[in-house]
Amino acid sequence: MSKETQRRPNGWLVPLYVVAAPVYVLRFVLSLRRAWGLWRISRLGYVDCQHCGEENAIDILATCPRCKTVEYGNRLRCTGCGLRATGFPCDTCSVTIRCC
Repeated sequence: MSKETQRRPNGWLVPLYVVAAPVYVLRFVLSLRRAWGLWRISRLGYVDCQHCGEENAIDILATCPRCKTVEYGNRLRCTGCGLRATGFPCDTCSVTIRCC
């Protein structure tokens, strides 16, 4: 092989990984925090409305907004189409409760 066709290692790749590593660590920590919050909500079974203070049950007869499947179960997840919702309206005052 001649010198023109030999591949040289790229010297910019290692610094790129060093710069990107904190971003991936931050993304992991944020996703872990979100998973912890969802786990806590699912274990409690209720979410308090921030407007009126009422408790709203997570496991009820709910209708999926995408596929219109009506089923008993978690409001935040549809078993029919796989939709994962981030919020739902309060049963008392109809204000949107964001869970994630």
